[in-house]
Amino acid sequence: MQSAHIPVLVNEVLSFLPSQGLVVDGTLGGGGHSQAILEHNSAIRVIGIDRDPKAPGQELAQKSEPWSQRFNWLHGSYADLPALLAEAELNQVKLVLLDLGFSSIQLSEPDRGIAFSQPGLLDMRYDQSDLSLRTAADIINTASRHELERILIEYGEERQAKKIVSHLLEHRKKNNVRTTTQLKEFIAELLPAPKRKGIHPATKTFQALRIAVNNELGELSTFLHHVVPALPKGATIMIISFHSLEDRLVKQAWRNYSLLQKDGETLEPLLKVLTKKPIKATETEVRANIRSRSAKMRVAVRI
Repeated sequence: MQSAHIPVLVNEVLSFLPSQGLVVDGTLGGGGHSQAILEHNSAIRVIGIDRDPKAPGQELAQKSEPWSQRFNWLHGSYADLPALLAEAELNQVKLVLLDLGFSSIQLSEPDRGIAFSQPGLLDMRYDQSDLSLRTAADIINTASRHELERILIEYGEERQAKKIVSHLLEHRKKNNVRTTTQLKEFIAELLPAPKRKGIHPATKTFQALRIAVNNELGELSTFLHHVVPALPKGATIMIISFHSLEDRLVKQAWRNYSLLQKDGETLEPLLKVLTKKPIKATETEVRANIRSRSAKMRVAVRI
């Protein structure tokens, strides 16, 4: 499938594939990982899941290539994996892959409003058909001081959160912030340019809002605490994260599930960790795809 999206750590993902069976790509996105897996091994079937009903990767099922018959697409969240798969299907899962980034295709869509590089409405919902979700504009223009500060501090690790929020509360008394350009320019005027070149002062705010809108850390926590124990023994779990908040959750879950004892109590470990340290992109990959420089992959097996 031709697209502008380049999946990260593909060779590393392929190195952990089972010899046959069912693989779940829980964050289908542009479909790059799914396609690579299907092309790599003809004995593997893939189910792709994504919260975005317009996820471009679903087009894999419509291709004429021989491997397209081994691919199925489901609309939903990886956090609801047991409900999305019938019990028999869940018991057949050999590997679950999560790439917690977002595809370059989604990033470039102006009407989604994820990135400030594209002018558009401040939406940021992965599933824009879900009217129960607040948009980024809803949060910016209606949330309380406490909630806004919490979002910027917890999800964006923004040190200037209180300053941004104080000025934002004054600004929105007269004018709402509705577009990516408005928010980008508002923060750029407020904060000095960072020392690291290429990092815009609005980067952390946009990240924080995206995480809040889509409850990204909540989805990941649900997967780690409820889905992992439900997976069949022998299933491999691979999670690729792009910032410290996600990686910290995965690292802690891996540690807890692999314990033999806790507080003097003998435990039955659920996971065998295969990566003592996270796998990172090679220098060659980073040169070819700058987005891969922040990717970290942790792998474990359900036991």
